[in-house]
Amino acid sequence: MNMQIDAQVARNYLLSGQFELAISKYQELISLTPFNAVLYLELSSALMGLGKLDEALVVVNQTENLDAAILHEAKLQKGNIFLAQGRYLDALAILSPLLSTHCEERARTALSTAYINIGKPSKASEVLQVIEREKLSMGAINNLAISLCEQMRVTEALEILAERIQKGIFDFSTISNILMLSNYSEAPEKYIVIARHALKHTEKLTHTPPN
Repeated sequence: MNMQIDAQVARNYLLSGQFELAISKYQELISLTPFNAVLYLELSSALMGLGKLDEALVVVNQTENLDAAILHEAKLQKGNIFLAQGRYLDALAILSPLLSTHCEERARTALSTAYINIGKPSKASEVLQVIEREKLSMGAINNLAISLCEQMRVTEALEILAERIQKGIFDFSTISNILMLSNYSEAPEKYIVIARHALKHTEKLTHTPPN
C-alpha cells in the first residue's frame, strides 16, 4: 500500500462529498498508521459531512495528544462541530483563543456565526471587521451582512453583498442573502436586479458543457 497515494484518494473522496467512501478509506489508513493526527482530523470532517457530529467530536478529540503541530486546527474543528451541534457558548470558549494563531481568519468567521446565533450581532461584526473586507471569505461576508442587518444597518449590509456579486466573488448563499435582506430595504429593486443577474450567471456556468 502506498500511504501517500491512498491518503490522497481519501482526500479526493472528502472534497467531492463522497463521505462514506472517505470514512472507509480513512479508517483503513488509521488502522495502519494510528498516530497520524491529520488522518483523524480529516476523518472527522468526513463524519461531519454525514451529520455524524458526536462521532466527529470523538475522532477529533483523539488528535489532541498526537501532534502539537495541528493542535490549533483540531480546536478549530471542535469549534465548528460545536456550532453544528448548536453549542454556541462552547464554540465561543474554544474559538476565542485561536485569534492569535494561524487559524485566526477562519476562527473569526466561526466566532461570528456563534455570536449571531446567541443574539449578539454587534460582536459578530466587530470580530469580522478587524480583517480587511476584501480578504473576507464568502462565509465571513455573508455573516457580516447578516450581523449588520440585525443592527438595522441594512443598506450597508446589502452594499457589501452587492459589491461581492458585482466582482464575481459569490455563491448561492450570497444571492440568497441579498434577496432576503432586500426585504428590509426601502429600495429593494436594485438588489433584486443584482441577484437576478447573479443567478443567470450561475445558471450559465452550471449548464456550460465541458470542452
